[in-house]
Amino acid sequence: MAEARAIATLSADFTSNNNDIGLMYTESGLQFRLQLSVPPPKKLARNTKRAVYKLRNVVFNAVYPFGAIATILAVAGMIGYTLYFSPEDCESIFCLGWIYSSVWSILQWMPLISLLPEQFQVVYAAALAGFVFAILLAAVQRYILRGLLTYRGWMWASRKGANLHIKAWALLVKLFSGSSPKLYSFQGSLPRLPVPPLADTVRRYLESIEPVVEPAEFERMTELAHKFLANEGPSLQRYLVLKSWYAANYVSDWWQRFVYLRGRSSICINSNYYTLDTQAELGTSNPVARAARMITCFLEFKRLIDHEEVEPIMAGVTPMCMNQYKQLFSTTRIPGREEDKLVTFEDSRHIVISACGNYYSLPVYSHSGRVLSVGEIEDQLLLIVADAEAHRDESAAGKVPALTGANRTKWAEARSDYFSSGTNKAALNLIETAIFYVHMDDTAPDSWSGRARRAIHGSGSNLWFDKSVELVVFKDAHIGLNVEHSFADALVIAHLWEHCLLSYESLASTSLSLYGSDGFNVREPGAPAKSVKSISTKLKFDIAPGSQAEAAILAAEAAIIADAEDLDLHVHHFSSWGKDACKAMGVSPDAFVQMALQLAYYRDSGGKHVLTYEAASTRLFRNGRTETIRSCTKDAAHFVRLMESGTADKANIAAALRTAIAQHGKLTRNAMTGRGVDRHIFGLLVVAMGLERESEFLSEAMKAKWTLSSSQQPARQTTRWNPNKPVDAVRLSLGGGFGPVDRDSGYGVSYLVGGASSIAFHVSSCRSSGKTNSTRFIGHIDQALNDMRAILS
Repeated sequence: MAEARAIATLSADFTSNNNDIGLMYTESGLQFRLQLSVPPPKKLARNTKRAVYKLRNVVFNAVYPFGAIATILAVAGMIGYTLYFSPEDCESIFCLGWIYSSVWSILQWMPLISLLPEQFQVVYAAALAGFVFAILLAAVQRYILRGLLTYRGWMWASRKGANLHIKAWALLVKLFSGSSPKLYSFQGSLPRLPVPPLADTVRRYLESIEPVVEPAEFERMTELAHKFLANEGPSLQRYLVLKSWYAANYVSDWWQRFVYLRGRSSICINSNYYTLDTQAELGTSNPVARAARMITCFLEFKRLIDHEEVEPIMAGVTPMCMNQYKQLFSTTRIPGREEDKLVTFEDSRHIVISACGNYYSLPVYSHSGRVLSVGEIEDQLLLIVADAEAHRDESAAGKVPALTGANRTKWAEARSDYFSSGTNKAALNLIETAIFYVHMDDTAPDSWSGRARRAIHGSGSNLWFDKSVELVVFKDAHIGLNVEHSFADALVIAHLWEHCLLSYESLASTSLSLYGSDGFNVREPGAPAKSVKSISTKLKFDIAPGSQAEAAILAAEAAIIADAEDLDLHVHHFSSWGKDACKAMGVSPDAFVQMALQLAYYRDSGGKHVLTYEAASTRLFRNGRTETIRSCTKDAAHFVRLMESGTADKANIAAALRTAIAQHGKLTRNAMTGRGVDRHIFGLLVVAMGLERESEFLSEAMKAKWTLSSSQQPARQTTRWNPNKPVDAVRLSLGGGFGPVDRDSGYGVSYLVGGASSIAFHVSSCRSSGKTNSTRFIGHIDQALNDMRAILS
């Protein structure tokens, strides 16, 4: 048999690019080739550097809040102790000899340990023991901190003076929180989102719908609720509690998957949202210069995230979850026939620029790994824009982005059918793997409302809605953002925006110092000379005239244009008064605005109370996202009816308004501390669906429409500025907005209580409704604000 055995040989060769090794295996005359990819030296160095940063941060976070310095001291102390340790000198367990002995026993199993000199073995064992000791102390400290952070009594304390036990609690939190935390240092210390008691959630739900439904409907829902509590409810609750024990968050993963990624309708207007520019003087009217500056800002913020150098956001002494920052850049929503997925491309080194129907991939890192300077990026953008304007493409190939705003299943099918091979696949891959997308818009809207509309839907074929973040640059150098919603909530984008518009641009002495008299960026000393050679790659899509691919693109564009024409979106800057006036009245600005919305809608609709959604953050918990504040309470409805009765006196109306504001504050705190209604009901419904159990109560509760959908935008994420100061207030952005949830008779209202004397409103509705009008509703909001102030003054 020996002579019949196959003879195998192995050979190696190198391909032409010197990065791949080919292994040739020959058996019985058949050849098999195995291709092994070897990273080029520069990429290998870059990957090694990134791995070192990651390892450093993993170690730092592992010992946090014990601290890196304390860990080094623990290791050094253990080494020093063991070098001079003598077992006969001390027999007590507290002499640490047992720790050394235990580690030594484990160390003997490590490979090649016996080849080291004995003294090095002792040092090795001692260092390992010291590090393990530090890890254990850090774990104990984290668990103590987590226990302290489960306390939420501070949210109900008076702002004028905290009780002694709250002050003691805050002192302990500071003591166990460590110092100089990195971006994700507190993740292991954050408590899990608790599952509220079932009966409490059902009771709060019934209370929330009583003022917005007819008495007969309320009785029906009450009966369904009682049946739910008596039958399937407790069983579903047990499954949900079980998940909360092992999952970081019992609802966030389901929320992202079922509410966002499984949604099949267009994400243009319906899901994505926008933000607008600063109100400060721009310093330039050159769109290329402003785009280069913002791209540089974005890349700097990305560097801070990658190195985990962004300071965690704190609510007083309480840290907030920072997990959403992981997918801020280099992330794309990939369409699926039934469910989309989010993919983050950590190795991405380029951005994509679109202009005049053309697309360009621009590397933003040099061969040495350095981020291109603002001047270098500006030079490349000049070349890109010049080429794009000289070769405008109004064919279907220049309108491919429209597909990202189509029905998600249709987009997935088109992606599979027309973009899975050849040049189309290559171009699509470069867009989807980009760090972010930049669109150089060829319009210059002369109003905030015009910029808002252009930022949320574009022309119908020029925005890539799947990218996590897309920078929109207008002809007059104003900018906006279009943001995909599934990966994160608005607080993260507000942090990015604040960093770019305030810390990096407006507060760099003044924005005027960044730009020269010619409108271009001032070059830093020693910056590379002006470049006239393009390093970008122009992307090509092969879309044949009259093809099915062209038909799909044009159909998607037409659908977006129709939705855009139906969108009634207006930005309103209420500048008569603002936060200071609310404080003078002794009321919460947010609650005051919410009551004004209730009064405004009642007047606008001819006397109706409707289900109202306000988003509240649950980032006090690990992987927390949002919860709903159901603002249309019985107290709010009572105040509105008194206000409109024409017979109630001012004192009674004022008392009713203050009661409604106080109730709204209670609901806000409940939502932020995990005692809301909607995420619990949603989680129960997902469990029921997974177990294939019918629940009429849950189905009825979840299908109700949010006729009035609202959100307060954050005005301040860091301590680098204070919008209450006039010098900072002028730099404030007007915020952003979104489309209406209820297209039949609803409004989408986003508002920013920014400076001391202004409130920005973004109001959207559908023209086809026949019942709504955004301009009319803004008028009702203004009147409601002034009427309520007159009542409380």
